[in-house]
Amino acid sequence: MSGRFPRTLDRALVGFFLIFVFGSTWSISVSQIAMIAAAVLWLARVLVTREHPFRAEHRAIWTFMGLYAGFMFLACLAGETPVRSLRILVEEWLFIVIPVTMTVTADPQRQDRAVTVLAAGVLLFSLYAIGQYFTGWQLLKPGAPPLDVAGGERIRGNFSHQLTFANYYGTAALLLSGMIVERPRAWSRKLRGLATAAAGCGVVAMILTLSRGPVLALVGALVVLALMQGRRWRLRSAGVVALLALVVVAWPALRVRFGEGLARELSLEHPGGRFFIWNITLDIIAEHPWLGVGQGNYLPEYARRLGPDAPDWIKMPHAHNDLLNVTALAGFPGGLSFLGMWVAVLVYFRRRLKQADAGSRQRAVLLGALLGSVFFFLASFTEAAFADEEVRQLLMFVWGLGMAAGVRVSDRKVNA
Repeated sequence: MSGRFPRTLDRALVGFFLIFVFGSTWSISVSQIAMIAAAVLWLARVLVTREHPFRAEHRAIWTFMGLYAGFMFLACLAGETPVRSLRILVEEWLFIVIPVTMTVTADPQRQDRAVTVLAAGVLLFSLYAIGQYFTGWQLLKPGAPPLDVAGGERIRGNFSHQLTFANYYGTAALLLSGMIVERPRAWSRKLRGLATAAAGCGVVAMILTLSRGPVLALVGALVVLALMQGRRWRLRSAGVVALLALVVVAWPALRVRFGEGLARELSLEHPGGRFFIWNITLDIIAEHPWLGVGQGNYLPEYARRLGPDAPDWIKMPHAHNDLLNVTALAGFPGGLSFLGMWVAVLVYFRRRLKQADAGSRQRAVLLGALLGSVFFFLASFTEAAFADEEVRQLLMFVWGLGMAAGVRVSDRKVNA
């Protein structure tokens, strides 16, 4: 028999969830502590009310997620360090962000509140990172020396690595951009202005990291937007891509990154290049095709192939490509289930997007979730973004937001 969840606890659930959303823009510690609290309250809510967000229309998504987690678990047990591998596997708890997000954002007002909080965080810390580019200051890290931007050190906001920052803010900016493009009728002028400013500053901050992969992923996401939104947006997207190309050509630092730097990445001889890393990863996969090497064992397998005299800087902890990384860790079954999960999510967003009414909250969220996911997926071709907790938790939020919006679209279709 279902019960009624206390209003105070329900408000606490929403409060912790919003702290998670805002905290994710600058602090993994704040965001994950808040999400753990929100997840505990969410589980209590499910037990009391017997209400949960798991729907038949998401069966393919949950099935592939389960297969992915299952194969990763088996790979850990079969690997050389099962106990240590299982400890690392605990990071997969981030999947719970999806149902928590679906439950909280099922209510349109709470959905708007979550988007507002995310946009506010992205705007604030994008401006912080833009300022960091010109000053080098790390104001949120007392005692940390200023970044030597003039000497080639790249900005990273309050995150530990510039690619983590670039992939997070690129994903967030594309999520918000998709919503802005759709111009939801229910949004206030203030929310629309906030989201526009956050998306714009997020893209600028991302570019200032001088990261190639995210810039190319942005171009890919704009191509997807142009294909879905018709002739008007094809022209606008082409204009943005042309502007990005001009920036790369005119900006000396980016020109070097896309010129000499890209040539090194494509070389099989340069030990830090992506092709070099991927070639060794393929050898690891060939040696462990069915169960992989298990979590935490990629680095020693990679280092073994370099020889005992290899310097530490060329010993990689992951494959710098999500699909190759998962396949190396969990074998071909794990890699295929990971790819199937992505296909299931993107196909679901696309189908529900076609069914949603123009200018509705649902269509705006679905378009944003699709573009944000496309950006993340493309960025993951050159970086193991799914293994990066700061970016991964944002992706789980994006998927939960999109899946909740899809449910509202399907319910409306059934009741029409």
